[in-house]
Amino acid sequence: MKGTYREAKSYLGQMLKQVPNSVKHTCRMIEVLIYVNLNDMSDAIRFCTSVQNEFVSSGDFMFWRGRVLLYSQQDATAKKNIQFAL
Repeated sequence: MKGTYREAKSYLGQMLKQVPNSVKHTCRMIEVLIYVNLNDMSDAIRFCTSVQNEFVSSGDFMFWRGRVLLYSQQDATAKKNIQFAL
């Protein structure tokens, strides 16, 4: 499965170069970054941080950002993000 997620990461990276304002594709990238390495959220955190100013008002983005924070043991901030998304 990791190979599939790595391939998806590559394709999503190419797509985001063409449509950088797509919340849908940005959220899919976060999802893929989570599953590429469940034990290390550093890539997912770095990506979320790099795009958060653009998508901070999106419930979908905040949900996925909250999941990344939850998996990286930042429970209080994760809870705030997920509550905002709901």
